[in-house]
Amino acid sequence: MSALLGRARPAFGLPGRIQEANSKPRSIALVGLGEGGAAIARRVAAERPANLEVHVLSKSARAGDTVAAIQAGGGDLQRDLAAADMIFIVACRGDDVGLAPVVSGIAHGRKHPVTALYIVPSDADGHGEEDETLKTLRGAVEVLVVASLDPPYLYPDYRSTRLRSPRQPLLELPEGSFDVPGPLVPRGFVRDKDNDLTAHGKGAPLGEKMVLVGRITDEGARPVRDSLVEIWQANASGRYHHPGDNHDAPLDPNFLGIGRTFTDADGNYRFVTIKPGSYPWQNHAFAWRPQHIHFSLLGNAPVQRLVTQMYFPGDPLLAIDPVAQSIPDAKARERLICSLALETGIEMVSLGYRFDIVLAGAKSTPLGL
Repeated sequence: MSALLGRARPAFGLPGRIQEANSKPRSIALVGLGEGGAAIARRVAAERPANLEVHVLSKSARAGDTVAAIQAGGGDLQRDLAAADMIFIVACRGDDVGLAPVVSGIAHGRKHPVTALYIVPSDADGHGEEDETLKTLRGAVEVLVVASLDPPYLYPDYRSTRLRSPRQPLLELPEGSFDVPGPLVPRGFVRDKDNDLTAHGKGAPLGEKMVLVGRITDEGARPVRDSLVEIWQANASGRYHHPGDNHDAPLDPNFLGIGRTFTDADGNYRFVTIKPGSYPWQNHAFAWRPQHIHFSLLGNAPVQRLVTQMYFPGDPLLAIDPVAQSIPDAKARERLICSLALETGIEMVSLGYRFDIVLAGAKSTPLGL
């Protein structure tokens, strides 16, 4: 169901890990209120999930006929709420949720807790503000505000998204479409010292040398093993080794700015590189990108590719950078900032930094940057 509450992420290969089955399936009642909540509930019901009863209550109860509004939803609401181990209301901004107190009353009469999932699109303005829908829900039940952690496809302040964002509804692929059995990226794809971006010239590159380590996990803190990780970045002067970058900064012949490695059995990775410089871009007047490193996570097959960016602590450009600010949640933005980790560096040679990546869940790393 989580994929329907925000932008779905492609499946990511977790070779060598076995999921433990739930010991006892729980029954869940999902009640969609209003037009937006009803649409989400219908999409969930179309998947025919086991142990889930779905009710769609899109009719308004403001006219006073509560019974008719409930009956219009079909099914036996009281029976299903009484039998459920967990009860969720789902609604979106602007929905008519006048029936929330009724659902809550039925559930509480049988001592069942009710949680409302209040869905906010990631590209909505002021998504933390209270509207009448949220006020009504909070007056009846416990509320969990759900907003996408990933940036929206269209963020007008980030000018290039105006051209590349989809103009038509996205197609929903069947579950498992991105699952590819077995590790399809050969070990030979990563050569010796590919994780050391400072070792491929005739001499040492210019700039502040650094060691970057981290761990890639799923939402349960389980390691993503034997998975390909690639990084690319500008040099210390803020210029990429790429023909498309022609701004007035020097190239470094000893620094190409790309590296790759596999995670180990515990999901750890390690790179040796140079701290990148900031650079100007033509997004708006006096626009400069903060220092950052791009990450490409390839799971065990290229079709599973996920991308993100890592930033550095204390960078004053972050607060005015449209790319970073396109992430709607402030705490999620903080998860893109690496931390100083001196013990991972090399004594008298390089500073150490740590950047852990979580692929799913409430504390996941924002992706799509």
